[in-house]
Formats: sequence, structure tokens, C-alpha cells
Amino acid sequence: MEEKLLLCIDDTDTLDSPGTGEVLDTLLAALAEEGLGQGSFITRHQLLVHPDIPYTSHNSSMCTQVCTGDGVGVIAFARAFLERTWVPGSDPGLCAVFPERLADPAGLLAFGQAAKERVLTKDDARALAEREPEGIFLSEHGGTGQGIIGALAGCGLRLSGTDGRCRGKLYPSAVGESLTAAELIARGGVDCVADPEGKVLPGDTPLVFARPCKAVFRRGLRLAVAKPRPDGAWELLAKQDLPEVFLV
Repeated sequence: MEEKLLLCIDDTDTLDSPGTGEVLDTLLAALAEEGLGQGSFITRHQLLVHPDIPYTSHNSSMCTQVCTGDGVGVIAFARAFLERTWVPGSDPGLCAVFPERLADPAGLLAFGQAAKERVLTKDDARALAEREPEGIFLSEHGGTGQGIIGALAGCGLRLSGTDGRCRGKLYPSAVGESLTAAELIARGGVDCVADPEGKVLPGDTPLVFARPCKAVFRRGLRLAVAKPRPDGAWELLAKQDLPEVFLV
């Protein structure tokens, strides 16, 4: 019987090594090749930047959802993968969450939000995992293992359905391309198009696709964001033009 699990990693990289998003991409490809599970899109979750928190560049964790009939096998494979690919100087942590097995989902959601607002410790992360032995798995894979904090937080933020940005970008087929919201959705990589306040636009909304854009993760959906133009069309926003609410 297949079930869905959240898989998140953090602190897997150094300034000279592949980023955590690339590491998770590679792990998902390896899981699929082994027939252990099929991964979904990856979300990046921004955590608190603070002098007491070590991080490589932005203190963000990367999370995905995996559909599998062998959750134990996925975890074992992911652990072995991180052990094998560990980069000296990094502090990798792995978290796997089975949402349907959680006794208190609110506790995980609260941990994810707390990691955006205050300094948390490995003891905080372990304490939550110990209260959810059926639903949460944590493991350290090198260095200080500090990454378990961000990995657990990333699962909580992904579970909330309303945090983070999706890894990768959407590209126009030509600069200034015109298409409808429905046509953009049909290409894949985005579930809907929304205005800067997050209101979903109808499928027949005319769009102008001038620059690569970044999808954000809100209400469990991948949203491309667009702003109105004087000519009545809507312009898809590049990452640097996203409203602040989508960047935190």
C-alpha cells in the first residue's frame, strides 16, 4: 500500500560543493531508479538568519514529498546516500515525516514556524521527534548534525502548505511571450497563477511572459505570481519582483 512521506535535508553543503537543492534532486533520482519511490517538486524554506545559527549561505532547507510503498526502504536509502555523499565541513540532517501517522500535526507545524522566528536546538528537534515515534524520523550524517533542526522545520513548513518557493524556474519560449494562465499551467511546474495578494486568476487570463519566473508554495499549490499591466494583460513576476510576503 502506497503512502506519502515528506523528506527534507539541510546543511548538506559547503560554499564549494553542490547546493542542498541539487543534493535532494540527485537523491530523488536515485530513489526512482531503485524503484523505491517517486518524488514530487522541491520546496525551499527560509529559516531564521542569526549569528548563533551556522549556515552556508541563506539558512534554508529543502523538502519534497515521496510516494512509496516502502517508507522504511526510502529512509534507509536516504541515510546511506547522505553518508556516502557527506562533504567535510557540512553538518547534514535528514528528516522523514509520515503525515498520516502524526499524533499531533500542530506540534510539527509550530516547530516549522518557530524556526523562522527564534533559535532552536538539536534537543528541541529530538524532543519533538521522540513525541512522534510513528510519524517522525530524524538522523544526523556528519559534522555537528545541526541540519536535523532545519530538516525537521522544513517538513513542518511543507506540511503547512503555505511557505517557501519551488526549486527551479519557469522559462518563456521567447522573450515577451503571450499566453493564458491555463496554457502556462498545462506546461507543468505550476498549478495556478495568482495576483500579488495571492488571489487565483482565471484560466483565460492573458499573460505576458518576459523573464524567467519563480513559483511559490501556497495553500498546497505551486503559484506563479503576476501583476496587472496597463494594456489589460498580466505580467509574470521574476523572483526579484515578488512581493515581500512571498520571500519570507
